[in-house]
Amino acid sequence: MTLTVLASGKGSPGVTTTALALAAAWPRPVLLAECDPAGGDIAAGFLRASTPTRGGLLELALAARRGLVAPDVVRVCLSLSAPDQRVLLLAGLTDPAHGAALIPVWPEIVRTLKQLGSSDPSYDVLADVGRLPSAGLDSLLAAADRVLLVLRPTLAQIHHTRHRLAAVRRLRADETDTDTSSVSILMLGDRPYAAGEVEEALDAPVAAVLADDPRAAAALGDGTAGGRRFNTSALMRSARAAAAALRGAEHPHDRKQPAAWSETAVTAQHDGQRREQQPEHSDANGVPRR
Repeated sequence: MTLTVLASGKGSPGVTTTALALAAAWPRPVLLAECDPAGGDIAAGFLRASTPTRGGLLELALAARRGLVAPDVVRVCLSLSAPDQRVLLLAGLTDPAHGAALIPVWPEIVRTLKQLGSSDPSYDVLADVGRLPSAGLDSLLAAADRVLLVLRPTLAQIHHTRHRLAAVRRLRADETDTDTSSVSILMLGDRPYAAGEVEEALDAPVAAVLADDPRAAAALGDGTAGGRRFNTSALMRSARAAAAALRGAEHPHDRKQPAAWSETAVTAQHDGQRREQQPEHSDANGVPRR
């Protein structure tokens, strides 16, 4: 498996936060691509608008008109695991008005994202497409090795996911896919309905369940400090189990201890940002000295 798409049926169940958690826990190098035509959230959320995100998806789309190769994608990405490049971010659009310009070049972008699985260095790709349907993304949904529909197990989200699930299955059957199990569910929490009940209601497998952990989710979604226990939080423990299961399902030999963000990665990252933003003459707490 090299290309996994994460999407939701309706509402905001936390697709981007889920994608960030999985990227941090992924057992091999991974590229997180923000492909939502409505725009990306990570630069303003997790990175708190304090880190340049390089060219991102829009620059890649402009280059795609001339044809792309795998290094073109890496060139416009930002490392979320500095100083190494185990976790890369292809930042999404900052202006949703640019989404229409991407529609003609999506097939070329998708073809190149797939190439990353066999490039040197190679990357798996997690593509966050936000809410379905997404204009122009049929080629991405059809080409993905796996589509994960993210939901919170409530009646409303299960209801809307049922219709999106059917649409994605029809698309993949028409294009490349005859294995309906490659379209599965990723649950956020297991209340009020457990995985078995969701599987029965949707006639689709639940690939993984992430813990409902608001504090750790806020550290990823809003860029708030996760604390020293972030990496051992319920969310990150479940994300590591989910990432190992998803990647190991087809590649058991790649099951390694993930070299994700360090235990205090989120806190350290934002501490560093705060230091950069402190007045020149201030103490360790950012209070200006008299």
